[in-house]
This record gives sequence, structure tokens and C-alpha cells, in this order.
Amino acid sequence: MNPDDVVAYALDLPEAGEEEPWGPHRPVYKVGGKIFATLAAANASQPDRLSVKCESALALHLYEQYPAVRPGYGYQGPRWHWITVHLDGTVPDEEIAEMISHSWQCVVDGLPRTARDRLRRLHRDRTQSDCVAAPGSCADSNPEHARVPVGRTRPSKTTKAPPASKASRAGPHSVVCSRSMP
Repeated sequence: MNPDDVVAYALDLPEAGEEEPWGPHRPVYKVGGKIFATLAAANASQPDRLSVKCESALALHLYEQYPAVRPGYGYQGPRWHWITVHLDGTVPDEEIAEMISHSWQCVVDGLPRTARDRLRRLHRDRTQSDCVAAPGSCADSNPEHARVPVGRTRPSKTTKAPPASKASRAGPHSVVCSRSMP
């Protein structure tokens, strides 16, 4: 995925916006006033880079799976990591798109309830309409898609989140935040 594709994908997410608070050529992508992705232009020593928020366990898995995915600059807490993806062509476009969606969802999960619910509805409606627009691409590869909400709702303290099935990781419209580690 090239930087133009990253920008287009990030801005296509519900209520996503672009700002340059750190100067020109360092765009950040926000939802609800909070950053979910940053993009850094290539320089003499590094290719273009995308940084996104990620759940800790998933970040560790991605570090092992792709050499182009590295710990990002910023907060590295017990629940969230920022990861940096070198856009050198070694990470599949679908995986980068899932990383961006996952980061957007992680930020949305931390927003006030009314905003969170509204954004989840917008994202779910858009994702389901994408599946209808491309028959067979989503429903055939992910039969649970229609009945599983996009993203993971934060489980209450008294209930456990259901484990993700392998079908939920099947394609670009998969349920990003609920995928399990191998």
C-alpha cells in the first residue's frame, strides 16, 4: 500500500479527518479528536512509514510475522502499543487496511458512549453495504460477518468476550478487533 492509498483508506473511515499538527508532510488522522494513525514521508534512510494504535498481543504477533512492522514511537502500555509499518511492499495491502481499521476502532472504543455507538453504527452500515456491493467477497469468506458487529465491543466486567473464529479473520471486511492470535 502506498501513502496515497493509506490516506484514502484512513479518510474513508467514518468521521476521520486529517491534520498536520507537527508541520507539513507529517499528517495525522483523527476520529473524535484523537489520533488513530500518522504518516511519515520517506527519507534517505527509511521508506514511507505508517504508525497505528494496536492491542498489545496483536502488536507482538505482527512484529513476529512482518519484519516491516516495528514498535512505534509513543505510549507502549499494557493494553495498547503504537506500531510503525514501513510501507516497503512487504506487508500485504489487506493487512495494512486491517491495521488502520483496528486502530480507528481502538480509538473509537475510548470515546464517550454516544459518539462510540454512533461511529460503530456508521462503520457497520458502511462495511455491510460494501459487502452487498461486492457479492460473494464477504459473505462467502466470512459467514459470521452479518451477525458480528464490526470491531469489538468492550466486554463488561461480568462477561467474557466470545472467542473469535478463524472465519472472522478471513478477509478485508473481517472483524478486526476480535481476531485471535495463532
